[in-house]
Amino acid sequence: MLNIWGVILYLRLTWITAQAGIGLTWVIILLSSFITGITGLSTSAIATNGKVKGGGTYFLISRSLGPELGGSIGLIFAFANAVAVAMHTVGFAETVRDLMSEHGAVMVDRTNDIRIIGIVTVTLLLGLSMAGMAWESKAQVLFFLVIMVSLADYIVGTIIPATPEKQAKGFFSYKADIFVENFVPRWQGPESSFFGMFSIFFPSATGILAGANISGDLKNPTEAIPKGTLTAIFWTTISYLVISATIGSCVVRDASGLLNDTLSLSPPVRLVLV
Repeated sequence: MLNIWGVILYLRLTWITAQAGIGLTWVIILLSSFITGITGLSTSAIATNGKVKGGGTYFLISRSLGPELGGSIGLIFAFANAVAVAMHTVGFAETVRDLMSEHGAVMVDRTNDIRIIGIVTVTLLLGLSMAGMAWESKAQVLFFLVIMVSLADYIVGTIIPATPEKQAKGFFSYKADIFVENFVPRWQGPESSFFGMFSIFFPSATGILAGANISGDLKNPTEAIPKGTLTAIFWTTISYLVISATIGSCVVRDASGLLNDTLSLSPPVRLVLV
């Protein structure tokens, strides 16, 4: 679940909901999960068809397709993981940069601050990985708790009655008319389309091979890999559906941020990012 949840959840899911509407966003989420679910079933079939040793995804693929294809796919998979790490690190660095800017803290400038924070983050993660699986497993528990607290904090925030200042920025409590208005798409920009939103969201459904990659450290990988992979896909899909529904029920697309302006649900422009 840690490898499936990512920066897209926090920075782009609300924007995708604004563009595609709640209905099409659900279609995008379910379609992405269906695609990764097929991969998860394939992984489960390989993992349960014989003894699973160390080597993770490379071992599973090479055992089924041969070492030549396994090696080539494993090389592509390694580059894909590197790109994914870069994407998540940049998203994290941008968020930290924005939080620092809100409090007037600037190291160099907006662009170089992202680079500095990103380099420090990647270095810390590299050290954590080189320390071994024992430290990585402990860190994963901590990271999982942080994510769960953030999701709980988000849900509580949707329930708390909004102040006039928040309403001026487009944040309300649950309202049926907001849900109805945000259920349909409202494309903004020439690049906005169903497949454009799908391509942006799809990385949020990947990362399902994290369990298979630690096959050598699992006590019973034949049982753990299928259960863990498919369960992770299910619960992350539920979380995406819930977040898109709740944000679409509480936030209007058009808000000026001025208390004196009369808020209107029509015409909507974009969903305020949280």
